[in-house]
This record gives sequence, C-alpha cells and structure tokens, in this order.
Amino acid sequence: MLKSIRKATRSWATKGVMIVIALSFVLWGVGDIFRGGGPPPVAKVGDYDISLSAFSQEFSQAKNLRQRQTGRIVTDDEARAQGLDSQVLLRMVGDALLEQEAERLGLAIPDGVIQDEIMATPAFWDEQGNFDRELYRRLLAQNGFSPADYEDTLRRDRVRRQLSRTITAAPSAPHSWAGTLHRYRGEKRVVEYLLIPSNAQKDIGEPGEAELTAFHQENAARFTAPEYRAVSFVELKPDALLGEIELSDDDLYFEYENRLAEFYLPQQRRVEQLLAPNEALRDEIRDSLQASGGFRETGEALADKGVTHVAFDYVTERDLLPEVSPTVFALSRGGVSNPIETSFGWHFFWVRDVVAPHTKPFDEVRDMIHAEYAAELALDGLYQLANHFQDELAAGSTLEEAAFALGLPFVQFQAIDASGRTPDGTQLGNLPDPSGFIERAFTTPEGMESDLAETSDGDYYILRVDEVTPATLRPLDTVRDEVIAAWKASHEQQGAERRAQDAVKRLSQGDSLEELAAGLGLAVETSPPLTRDGKNAGSLGPALRNIFELNPNGVDAVSAPVAEGYLVARVKEVQHADLDAEAIGRITDELTKGLTVEMHAQYQVALQRRYPVRVNFDVLNSIFR
Repeated sequence: MLKSIRKATRSWATKGVMIVIALSFVLWGVGDIFRGGGPPPVAKVGDYDISLSAFSQEFSQAKNLRQRQTGRIVTDDEARAQGLDSQVLLRMVGDALLEQEAERLGLAIPDGVIQDEIMATPAFWDEQGNFDRELYRRLLAQNGFSPADYEDTLRRDRVRRQLSRTITAAPSAPHSWAGTLHRYRGEKRVVEYLLIPSNAQKDIGEPGEAELTAFHQENAARFTAPEYRAVSFVELKPDALLGEIELSDDDLYFEYENRLAEFYLPQQRRVEQLLAPNEALRDEIRDSLQASGGFRETGEALADKGVTHVAFDYVTERDLLPEVSPTVFALSRGGVSNPIETSFGWHFFWVRDVVAPHTKPFDEVRDMIHAEYAAELALDGLYQLANHFQDELAAGSTLEEAAFALGLPFVQFQAIDASGRTPDGTQLGNLPDPSGFIERAFTTPEGMESDLAETSDGDYYILRVDEVTPATLRPLDTVRDEVIAAWKASHEQQGAERRAQDAVKRLSQGDSLEELAAGLGLAVETSPPLTRDGKNAGSLGPALRNIFELNPNGVDAVSAPVAEGYLVARVKEVQHADLDAEAIGRITDELTKGLTVEMHAQYQVALQRRYPVRVNFDVLNSIFR
C-alpha cells in the first residue's frame, strides 16, 4: 500500500522550500491575494475580494507555521479552536484595507529598495554569501512564482508596512500614567486577622429525618451519580506505518538537494567585546590593548571601573548591533576593531575565529531528513488508511468488523463519565486526544458513531456510543453518611459566618481585634505584606479584593469564607511602592505598546468606513467541512 503512497508524496521535497519563501514576508500575502473571479469570495473589502483559494492558502501557511513553532501536528479543528482562522482573515482584511488606502494616497516603493531587499535575503545567496540570480529564479519557480510576481508581492507588502508604521507611530505614554499604575500595582498591605474555624461549633447535633431528606433534595447535585457512557473506539496511528517505510540514500539525497537553502549557514565569527561607558575608559582600554594586554585581562583589570567583557560564540552578522556589525564582519581572523560608539558606550571587538558561509553536508542532516520524510510519508499513509477505514464503514461493516479487516485495535470502555473516570473513580489514560475524545463521546447519540476525528498529534480515531446511563440522584439510604457529613459541615460554616459578621460589626463599633480574639479563644495573626496579585496571600486570597478596598484606618474590617471557616481582617499598615525608574520605564513601554495597538485598531475602524467589509461565513465554513 505504501509504495504507491511514496510515489504520490515525492513532491514533499518542495514543501520545505515554501518555508524559505514564507519567511521572506513579514505580513501574510501573495500577489493575487485580493483579486480574481471564480467562486464567491470569503470576504469583500471595498473593491477587493478575498478569494476562497487565497484564504485557504493563507490558513494552510499559518497552520504550518504553528506546527513548526510547536513541533507537532495541528489539526484544522484545533487551529480553529485557537482562533487561527479568525486571525488569518483579520490579517487579510487589514492588508486589503491598507492596500486600498495606499493606492488612494499614491504611495509607492522604489525599485531599488525591492532589489536591495531581495539581494540581502540569505536564501538567495550562494555558498560564498553572494546573491545568486539563478538560485533566486529556481527557488521561485519551484513554488510557482515568477520574479515579477514575487517582486510585486514584496512591493505591495512594504507599502502596507510603510503606511501602517506611519499611522501607528504612537508617542510615548506619559510618565504620570506609568507612575500611577506603578503605585497601584506596587502598593502592599499588612493585615491583622482572625481565622474563625468552621469546626469550632461543637453543638451541631444530628439532623432529623425530614431535615436530612430536605437537605438531600435541596443539594441533589452533590449526591447525583453522573451520566455514564459505554464507548467503543478504533484508533489509527502513523507510528504503526513507520516500520513499512523504506528510504534509500538516493531518496534522502534528493530531498537534501531540494532543501539546500534550509541547510545554508551564513558566515559566523567568534568574537570578544570590551564595552566602555565613557571616553575616559575608552582611552584606558585602547592604551591597555596597545600595550599588548589581552581582551580578557583588560576587562578584568578595568571591571571595577565599569568596563564589561563579553565573549560571543559564533555569531552571524544579524546577531550583533547594526552599528557594529559591518565593522566586525570586515575584520579578518585575529583583527581588533577601533572603538565604535553606540548608545551603550564604546565597543572594542577582537575576532578570534571566522567560519566561512557553508551548507551543512548531507551526512550531518541525513538522520533528520530521514525522520521527517518518513514521518511525512507515514502521515500521508495514515490518511489513505483512514479513507480505507471509512470505505469499510460505508460498505456496511460495523466498527469491529472494519477494525478487524484492516488489522486495527478495537477498544471498549464499559462506563466513563464526562471527566473520563470510571464508576470507581479511576481516571482513564491513553485516550486519543483526551478532551476531544470525551467531548465527542458525550455529544454522539446512543448507538451512533462519531465522525472520523484527527488528533493534535496527527492520529485518527472514531468512536461509537454503545449505551447511555443517565445521571441519577443516589437514594438517600445509599449516601446517608455522606449527606449527614455535608449537613453538619454546612451548619458549621453558617455558624462561623455568623460569628465573623458579628466580629466585623463589633470592630466597626470600636472593639479591638485583640478583645474579640480573647472572647473567641483565638489568636490575632499578622500577614506578610500583600500585593494585589495575591502571590503570597495564602489563605487570605478570598478576602484580598476586599482588603484592598478597605479604608486603611484600622477600623473597617472585612470577612470572607475560606477553606477552614471564615476570615476577619483589617488593615494594619499600607506600604507604598518605592520609586523604581526601571519598573516605570517598563510600564511606560507597556502603555505605549497599548496605545500603538489602540491607534491601529482605530485606524482600521476608520478604513472600514471608507472600504466596507463583508464576510461570507457560508463560504468560509465550507473550507472546513
């Protein structure tokens, strides 16, 4: 079965090249993303159409990127549950709005800028780090682009970015805002409190039969057995197919050659840096180096004065500050730079080693290519196996018969609840896609099979609900001890609540916390300094919000239920946040970013008035059926 699949998936070699092209774009988009006729569009933005095919391509690229980021397969259902479809559509709508506005304003990017950007893209460089026009054309052609299409896409993308950055270049948020927020977040309160335990009341007594029956009925949810379902399922996993896959070195080398750009490494340099915060130390560093002092020795000798020494282990040109990178990468091995001034101070660099740009050899990446290629073939094979399985079911086979025909395991659970537990409380393990499996098991009608579902790991499964046992209130006689214990706990907590409310009232009338504690046989406790985020609140957590709403005069108090009973607390001390320029700076940056986001959102709203947006949800949903 897998021989034909292997032939059909030979084009996998070109899939890796799409990564190169996708990474060339900062914003999603290909040249014809908003244009074209044919089927009804997913959305219409002013005069632009977002076609079904364009959205499908963008969604697929976004999903593939998510998979590379997470290192696992992401299904369509999972991607939609995470809102990826909405994110893609919003991005495409935003691009359409910006592109139309840029056209209206007559914005354009010079050809020279586009040419410079293309020539600076490492994916289009040869092994010497020079732009290779033939490689450029070949990579584009392998992905169905002409140079004109690609360059037009870059141009439109950069115009949109230029317009967006111009509009959202928000001024820095006022320091007064940041200061206020810093004081609010950093305020700490120390409280004195009493913990009135719920078990302090010893005279609860025993409930009468009528009282117990009423409590049982009024709290039926606490004593109801959950709905149980008997479920059978079949799971299809790619791991079962890996043993059938045979890949020759010719197969793997073919993949390697088509993914050369992926394995290209630009020039790297091992460098050391000395950084002086002022001109005087700059001159001391220069004198030391000229006197044959080493970088490390000079750094150690001047460390107390503020000089820092850092060793960088094989960095690329993009890893360094743009102000220093050209100078460092113009030095030969063993070269020492003249001092370079940046906003951080004065930099000296010593190039200890140079690694020329190169492509990783086949032997170094062979195992990785084998694993990825085999996994891809196994996934494709699993897809074919899933189709065969569905064909068996469509021909009238039962779940058991279809599983037997294809040599797949058939699993049965006699009873599980909506949390995945059996009647004895055992949590079932090794379920395919646990949360999704349970949800399907409890939404599939009795006697029916679910759709074939794909898990986040790329597996498939299908289940059948064999029997449903409805949720049932357990008879009182079978849970009598449990009901009595719950009745007593409820009355104990009510007693603690009454004593806490009385304590708060007496505190407001002038009694001291110490007097109340003595009368109740309790001790007054003092909290550590508490913050609004509750990181060290402990048992005071339920009362934290009320504590910060109290007038900190030592008279007002608050009560709140906790696990052990009821808490009565009042503010003893307020500690105001210390002035922290670094923290205020971070908050200023945070608020500035928020302003930028808000300005962008407001601009989008304004553009939507000029270019109305209409989404065809029927067309959008048809993609995922």
